[in-house]
Amino acid sequence: MIIPKKLRDDSLRFVLITPNSKRPFEEDWTTKNNYKFDDGKLQEHLNKDTNIGILCGTPLRNGQLVILDLDDLNILSDLDQLLPETFTVLTGSGKKHFYFVAPLGTPKIILTKDGHHYGEIQSTGTQCLIPGSIHPITNSEYKIEKDLPIADITSLKLDVLRQRYTQDKKTIIVESPNWDQYVTLDISNKLPILSLVDISSFKKHRDEFYGAHPIHGSETGMNFFINPGKNMWHCFRDNCGGDSLSYLAMKEGLIECGEKLRGKKFIDTLKIAQEKYGLKLSTDDQAKIFGNKSIYDDADFDPYKLKEFNRELEIICDNQVENLKIKEVEWLIQDLIPDKSLTMIGGKSASYKSTLLLHCAYCIATGNKVFGTLATKQQRVLYLNEENTWNIFKPLLTKIRTGIMANPTKDLFFSTYQDLRIDRQEGIDKLKKVIEEFGITVIVFDSLKRFIAFEENNADQVNQFYVNIIKPLMSKYKLTIILLHHAKKDVQGANDLDMLRGSSDFVNLCDCILLTKRIPGKTWFELRQIKNRAKLEIGSKKILITDNDGFHFTEISVGEKVSGEVEKNDCANDIVKFIKNNPQEVYKSHELTKAIEYYGNNKVYEALNELVANNMLNKIMQGTYRVNKEHEVWKK
Repeated sequence: MIIPKKLRDDSLRFVLITPNSKRPFEEDWTTKNNYKFDDGKLQEHLNKDTNIGILCGTPLRNGQLVILDLDDLNILSDLDQLLPETFTVLTGSGKKHFYFVAPLGTPKIILTKDGHHYGEIQSTGTQCLIPGSIHPITNSEYKIEKDLPIADITSLKLDVLRQRYTQDKKTIIVESPNWDQYVTLDISNKLPILSLVDISSFKKHRDEFYGAHPIHGSETGMNFFINPGKNMWHCFRDNCGGDSLSYLAMKEGLIECGEKLRGKKFIDTLKIAQEKYGLKLSTDDQAKIFGNKSIYDDADFDPYKLKEFNRELEIICDNQVENLKIKEVEWLIQDLIPDKSLTMIGGKSASYKSTLLLHCAYCIATGNKVFGTLATKQQRVLYLNEENTWNIFKPLLTKIRTGIMANPTKDLFFSTYQDLRIDRQEGIDKLKKVIEEFGITVIVFDSLKRFIAFEENNADQVNQFYVNIIKPLMSKYKLTIILLHHAKKDVQGANDLDMLRGSSDFVNLCDCILLTKRIPGKTWFELRQIKNRAKLEIGSKKILITDNDGFHFTEISVGEKVSGEVEKNDCANDIVKFIKNNPQEVYKSHELTKAIEYYGNNKVYEALNELVANNMLNKIMQGTYRVNKEHEVWKK
């Protein structure tokens, strides 16, 4: 018997079951006598082919594990419409277990109504037998029916289950929407949202009303909130909302739920509001929205964005500074990448930039330590890849994931070769939709140049990119953004901060900058933190990558030699390899320096002198060399 891959998570706990039963045989199994999937005592029990239980209620991701223990399969069609697909087990009695991550604090729920028992939501204080266990009465095995990742279930859907299948009338109301995330126009207050929405069938929650979405409906019957006092609406299904004007545009079919209202659609919405709903648009109102422009001048005009940028400045007096409560720096990756920062990782081609970033992305999404030593803050990551197609990208992902011994995670997302441009409005809109739909808080761009069309050496365009795109995204969604960027080709002797390609304003705008350097043919790379606004930069790290059924990252001391590699004559050896692969009569030192530029001028000259001293090369004149064909090294 083995623990299923989808359940091999360090957060989950397992209990030892009495043979031929469903009962744990150890005391205090809910508190201390429970075990991680790789615990030796659990493995010993597994080898006896006896039953194992999984402890419900244990913390998992941002919630806790619950299991819908379904006895009445007649309601499956109803549940299929309500619940997301998830890891599912066919029990030894022919019933089903559905595994979910529920909000913290979710109790056990008995699903019994009008004397009929449907099942239970197993939570804290309970356990369920896992696949491979044997039912004590039927002698049938528990089997995996759907080998999927464990899905999230909201308190809203748990509430629907409670209302449909229990006598309990208590409602678990999902927390009120975050109304502060929306920008509203002053003119929208002249169009009350209650004049647009029929709330006769809605329920009241504090100062809000909720029910089924009036336009696209609802699986739960309670996915739509309105706040009359704020004159706003919110849809939980599409994680969107806004003011009464945006709702009117949706009601009139001008936009879809979640689509941004701007340009001609905004202008048409104003016309409808005036003609059908009696909205009075004064000259002052028009001036507040459009400034000195005619309402027909700019088809792409975004009044909500203008309103957001025109908010008043927050001013703090010096005598108030000492009383300010400032949060300590939080780290996405301990001492390496600050949380909610703009970070750039640069380096030349084939210097392990993408491999490093993928390792970091998997560690952040799964809560593993980077290089096995640096703690991470677990978050949802979106890795945008425009460098490689899936036939190259997929094997790399497998290697990285296997290397940290992680199961496929629901907290890491990829977009590959989608020709996404984030310096265009349509690209920004697509990105925002993904951020909101999947709750993304970390975005990786691999590589930056593939996502922009403007001239990267133009300081003004770089600044516009930051001010108009990157900064608003980070501010609105509380993002950490990591940009993969390339280094310049000819940077011998250059300052570290001058190594990155493009305008120096890229460097100035970033909170943190990392550089990778790798000598071709080596399995290790150097990682340097050359800028860090949060604290003093950390020292250089030497990272070894070994491929043992997966990529394993290990930090080794900077002076440490890697097994099988000779460090002393690396430069000389690489010059010999280059000459063998590029035979010609004479060689110029500057050509050799450029060909193996990763060593630098001094290293190359030292190596050339060594080759001359060993009679491998003859020095014709200053900076010019000829191969000594009589030497054995050229005959091999």
